[in-house]
Amino acid sequence: MSVKSLQQIFDDYETNFVDSPAFVIKFVELNPAVLAAPGQLRERDDLLKVAAIVGKYFKALMQTKQYQKVVDEVDRVLTEFDANMRLLKMQPIQEKWYLHLMFFKGEALYNLNFYKNALDHFNQTLVLTPDNAIIKKWIFYSKTMVYKRYHDGAFIIGGVLIIGSILLVNYFHHWINALISFIGLALVLYTFAIKYIYHKNRKADMR
Repeated sequence: MSVKSLQQIFDDYETNFVDSPAFVIKFVELNPAVLAAPGQLRERDDLLKVAAIVGKYFKALMQTKQYQKVVDEVDRVLTEFDANMRLLKMQPIQEKWYLHLMFFKGEALYNLNFYKNALDHFNQTLVLTPDNAIIKKWIFYSKTMVYKRYHDGAFIIGGVLIIGSILLVNYFHHWINALISFIGLALVLYTFAIKYIYHKNRKADMR
């Protein structure tokens, strides 16, 4: 890609920009060189301009629920950025837009119900940014869904133990009954707390 054609893309984007997902997606689709550009840039300013367009593009894909497209494309784009950022002596993990691209992939995997893949991705991202509260939150979301069937099973078992301890109160020594009730209540409260925290936070995220 020539510098002139790249500059022309920047000019067209700035001149015609409309703050809507439809515009951004259509612009990148009409200018596929934008997604190829990260591997061909040699100037920091050009890289950051392309990063701004690419970031809005993936955000727009997320907003329009094109999750599979995000998963299919983001790794290649990140790899292209990685190579040039090293040449330009830039640290990817210090760039918020770069972390946003990584986050979009994890969120897309989650929304496609690939919870285990999302959990693995968020865990890998957390290694790069260990104090990131948003990544930690999504690790919790992903882990909750990965182990959902176990939580559901524990809730059912807890309920059965509580009911059983009531129905069989005359068949066991009181301390055995109390122990069964305690275990059942602990299982129910634990799984209820996990589900409550999960749904409360997910509801807040969707506002």
